Parts: sequence; structure tokens; C-alpha cells
Amino acid sequence: MSDKFHYRRALSGKWQMAEHAKTVESAIAMEALVHQYFGGATTIGAVANRITELVLASQPELLVEQHDIEPGRLLQMLALAAQSTVLSSLEEEHPSQRSMLILTVANHFACKQYHPELEPPLQALQQQIQTLHQHWQNLLTQRRASQRNMGR
Repeated sequence: MSDKFHYRRALSGKWQMAEHAKTVESAIAMEALVHQYFGGATTIGAVANRITELVLASQPELLVEQHDIEPGRLLQMLALAAQSTVLSSLEEEHPSQRSMLILTVANHFACKQYHPELEPPLQALQQQIQTLHQHWQNLLTQRRASQRNMGR
């Protein structure tokens, strides 16, 4: 196979990823209250790109070819991204702003009231995201306290 073939294939993959990320970004941005979290340098687009990367790496079937993402599927994507982000941030001394925003956005959608109500498995997923977020916040608090104590 030629280099042209590999280049086109790679370019096609990046194009598809960008299309999926745009769909994820639109689904997140439809929630008006989410915009309050993005006052810093990290954009909704950057967070959506990372969420899309994580979903494509582990459960690409969640990103079927559709222009709209229903709430239950978005919640599944956010749960997956939150779990992956927590695991990777455990290795970091200071989580990135993007990591913190992924978890904040996931928690926002997990705490949201849906009408009509989500199916019981998705309600359980909401609770899991909230619990994960709380444990992660507790871990960050412990790390900060530990760092302050080391400076004494």
C-alpha cells in the first residue's frame, strides 16, 4: 500500500473524529448552564474533543452516525470520559483544567433532572458519576492538604 493510501486513511479518521467531536460539543453546549464552567482558556470544543477521543478508544459504538445525541447516550459518553479522566489524573500531581472540566461537565449532566425520566440503568449511571465526582473531589482536597502540610 502506498503512502498516499495511508495518508488519506489517516486524514479520513481525523475528519470523522472532528465530526463526532462537533456533535458531542453541540450536545453539551445545548445545556445553557454548562457555559458557566468555561470562563478560562479551555473551551467546550477542547473538552468535547477529549471526550470523543476517550469514547472512540473504548466504546466507539456510542458515536454512531447521528447529528443529535440523545441524553442517555451523552450521559454514557460522559461517564466513560469521567472514569478515564479520573484514572489518568491519579497519576498527575495537578490535574489539567481540561480534566477538571470533563469531570465537572459529567457531574453537571449526572445531577440534571431529565424529562421524561431516564431509564433505571441510566439513573444508576447518574449516581455512579456523582459518586465518582465526590470521591475525586475528596482526593483533590486530601492532596492539597498533604502538600500544605509538607510545606510546614
